Amino acid sequence: MTPRSRAAVAAAAVAVILGGYALYRHSTQKSTPPEAAKPADTQASAPIPVVTTDVRKRAFEESVRAHGVLKARNFALVSPRIHGVIEKVFVREGDEVVADKTPLFQTDSLKLTQAVEVARQNLNVSRCTRVEKEANAESVEADAAKAELDYERGKKLYDDKAISLDAFEVRQTTVQKMRAMRKHAQSFVTLALAEEKKSESTLSMVEKDLRDSLVLAPITGRVSRRMAEPGEMGTPGAPIIRIDDTTTLEASAYLPSQYYGRIEPGRTPVRIAAGDTPRGRAVVTYRSPTIDQALRTFEIKCAITGNTDWAVAGALVEISALLSEREGLGVPVEAVLTRSERRIVFIPDGDKARMRTVQTGLETDGWIELTGVGIAPGVPVITKGQFLLNDGSVISAGRGKGKD
Repeated sequence: MTPRSRAAVAAAAVAVILGGYALYRHSTQKSTPPEAAKPADTQASAPIPVVTTDVRKRAFEESVRAHGVLKARNFALVSPRIHGVIEKVFVREGDEVVADKTPLFQTDSLKLTQAVEVARQNLNVSRCTRVEKEANAESVEADAAKAELDYERGKKLYDDKAISLDAFEVRQTTVQKMRAMRKHAQSFVTLALAEEKKSESTLSMVEKDLRDSLVLAPITGRVSRRMAEPGEMGTPGAPIIRIDDTTTLEASAYLPSQYYGRIEPGRTPVRIAAGDTPRGRAVVTYRSPTIDQALRTFEIKCAITGNTDWAVAGALVEISALLSEREGLGVPVEAVLTRSERRIVFIPDGDKARMRTVQTGLETDGWIELTGVGIAPGVPVITKGQFLLNDGSVISAGRGKGKD
């Protein structure tokens, strides 16, 4: 076969293939019913179901939350006032105690009782010694007075030449000796008085030690820990009993440092929750004077009235410090979308959805504060189905209750 004949055969084959493909396309188009395209057109024009919620006026707040713990505002770590063996511990964990009335423990009372008795005897000896010295001083005083009289009579007699000079000088020397003895006797009385005062001070000190051996509760509350038992050595500064005042507690929490300037003791309100249950409000009573350099946090505290329900020392709570509060118009958070860097909502206008640009504010309990054109109390805002909408989309609106 010549090259020309081979080219003719190839061209004929190509023509046959193209003709067969055209016939197939024509037959396929004829077999497709015109109604097949209608569902797509119908779906494009079907209204989008949505749910609306009315714009409401409600309270909004800015807050910062932190987990905290309840602590006893007043507590006491009670240790012995003197060294000694612990003889008795009168209370156990959970016992109620009354300030200055309930005994807690006793330390080495026998040795101190004996020391008090010895000090009392020493005081009695000192008093007897003082009495003896005072009596001796009175005797010397009487002798000195007699010598003074003899001297005066001797002086007159000597002036009248009735006695010799030697006899007069003897009386004069006797007077001088008695004056010295008077001073000496008075010094013994002064020394005896000082010894008596010293004995009184010693007795007072050992009596105080004896009183201190029995330690009474310094505050009213409950015993939360017992850290020593009878027979152990008691040392000042080493606690034996811890007492917590369970009626007055304080909630303590740590907040980030950026809020330090916005927390004002005595003014900033806080909301307290235990678990998932709100437990009321309080006011910040304390803000730490410094910020922790490592954690960049600071401590706040607020007073809580203790009870056996939830306000118990050691319980975990959630503290929300309210930085600002105000009333405003709001809708559920999910109603607000962000498109082209704008915050928008959709509002139904008959069977159409209209897009509105809004300004948002505080967010509280799933609601967000709104301002903008067309935002007023009672205006419905689309809260479900809004992600499928554009401005002018056809909708089928239903009513929603929204979240309180």
